[in-house]
Amino acid sequence: MSYHLKSRPKYEPKERIIAVVGLFLFLSLFGWIFPNFTRGTAFLVAKPLWSVSAFVFKPFESIKNYFIFKNSLIKEIQTLEEELRTLRLNDIDRESLSKENEELKRQLGRNVVSNRVISRVLSKPPRSPYDTLIIDVGTLYNISVGSKVYSGENIIIGKITEVTGSTSVVELFTKGDLKQESILLRTGVSFTLVGRGGANFGIEVPKDTDVQWGDVFVYPEFSSSVLGTVYYIDVSSQGSFKTVYLRIPGNVFSTQWVSVE
Repeated sequence: MSYHLKSRPKYEPKERIIAVVGLFLFLSLFGWIFPNFTRGTAFLVAKPLWSVSAFVFKPFESIKNYFIFKNSLIKEIQTLEEELRTLRLNDIDRESLSKENEELKRQLGRNVVSNRVISRVLSKPPRSPYDTLIIDVGTLYNISVGSKVYSGENIIIGKITEVTGSTSVVELFTKGDLKQESILLRTGVSFTLVGRGGANFGIEVPKDTDVQWGDVFVYPEFSSSVLGTVYYIDVSSQGSFKTVYLRIPGNVFSTQWVSVE
């Protein structure tokens, strides 16, 4: 016994394509003739969808932002803790070296008596030229060109380059391309720092040079004063050199007082 297979319904894709294209052309023509009505209708239809979407996905967005913020905060805390540990070690080393320096000066009979003049900072960048300060002492206080300027008891920042009776111009050692001799306190090796502006120095040295993050560079004199500390070392260059970046400790552009020697 044989059975006839039922014939499958014929699928007519062409008719559907023609219907879709016709609907698209109709909607496009309608939107072109009545743009305001079409725009308003589209917004009216989309607004509930936007509201539902915001309601559904907002909790997930908050959860995602929470984890991103938490991970970022954890990394920042770890970085700050590491920097704090390094700074504490640097403070201990600096205090020890300072005591050792004072003891050596006493033994050698070269106790240095500092005659500094305290001065108020009248102007600083951007009101004065970059990496310069204007202070309120001059020749009336025996200030002269070349006098050294300090932002703290042991932090030297620059020298006097111009002077009048009651004011002086301080040029920071970090002024662009200005070169300043220095000594790496930890090793005693001499380096020539190059000003990069904004209270920053930079030097290029061979990659095997013993310079570390947090190292202190001092002014080359018997009673050493701090010039800058290392805050970044760029070793990404394909060459045989690395770039060491230093800055003057503290924010020299926010200080209100300096001393002149």
